[in-house]
Amino acid sequence: MKTNPHIYAVILAGGGGTRLWPKSRTKTPKQFLKLAGDKTMIQIAADRVAKIVDWDKIIVVTNQLYSEDVQRQLPKVPQENILAEPEKKDTALAMLVGALFAKSKDPNAVVINAASDHTLLDDEEFVRVMYAATKTATDQDALLTVGITPTYPTSAFGYIK
Repeated sequence: MKTNPHIYAVILAGGGGTRLWPKSRTKTPKQFLKLAGDKTMIQIAADRVAKIVDWDKIIVVTNQLYSEDVQRQLPKVPQENILAEPEKKDTALAMLVGALFAKSKDPNAVVINAASDHTLLDDEEFVRVMYAATKTATDQDALLTVGITPTYPTSAFGYIK
């Protein structure tokens, strides 16, 4: 059901894995671990967004430490779509880099930002919500944020109001 040829997915994969220590470490952050089955978190994330976009429209923003791991784990993603930051910055900058890259390929690009290390229990719901969000973003020329309702307060994550 890949209907909009202008949709791109940016997978954010530069995190250092500090929140899941000791299992996740600098050399093997959680996005490269098999925590939920026989695939790594980044492979699961890529398979999920590949239900919405073709593999050549998946962009991965990572850092130099992990670019070879991304290539090895996601061979269907074109090498030129793996963007390696020279040093770790923050999420907003990674999203901007991914969006600018998508816009350089397609001035009408609509970008979905996806984490490489999140567990979602319902891929069909994710796909449904992303289609609705990208349609709204396209029809209304709008910026949308999609999130979940938190189950407990913590200062470790951002909140959407």
